[in-house]
Amino acid sequence: MTPPQNSSKNALVYISLGCGGAIGLGMVSILWIILSVVSGIGSLFQEVWRSSGGHQTHQLATDTLRSHPEAIAELGEPISTGWASHISMMGEKTCLRFGVFGSRRSGSTYAEATNQNNAWYLHQLTIAVNGKKDPLEIVALPAENPNPLCPNFDAEAESSPGQSTDEIES
Repeated sequence: MTPPQNSSKNALVYISLGCGGAIGLGMVSILWIILSVVSGIGSLFQEVWRSSGGHQTHQLATDTLRSHPEAIAELGEPISTGWASHISMMGEKTCLRFGVFGSRRSGSTYAEATNQNNAWYLHQLTIAVNGKKDPLEIVALPAENPNPLCPNFDAEAESSPGQSTDEIES
C-alpha cells in the first residue's frame, strides 16, 4: 500500500472541515438557544394574557357577538374579531376596543366587563358599524348603574399613538 501524496495538504483539509463543522454546530446551538428563549417569553406572555381581564372580556364579548341576532344580521356570518387596539384594566374592571368583521360589514367593538366572584360579566357591549351613524347596542348599560366603567376611555384611545379611526358616514 502506498502512502497518500501530499498528506500534509490532506490534513489541512480535514482540520478546516472539522473547525468549520464545529463553528457551524456552535452557530446552530446559539440559534436554538435564542429561539428557545423567544418561544418561552412568547408562551409566558400568552399565559399572562389568557389569565388577564383583557382576555376574559375579549372572549366574553366575542362569544356574545357571535350568538347575538342583531350583530349577526348587521355584520353577517361568520363573525371574527381582531386584537384589542386599546385596553384599560383597573382592578376588577376591564374596558377594551377591538375590530369586528363579518361577511357583510365590519366595525369597532367597545366592551366593558367586571369580575364578580371570579366570573366576568359584560357591563356594556356596543359596535360602531362602518357606514352606520348610530352604534349597535348589544349589551346596554344597566339601569341601576348607567355610568361607563371607563369614562375617559375614548379620550385615551384618541391620544394613543398609531391609533386609527374609521370615518362613519351618515
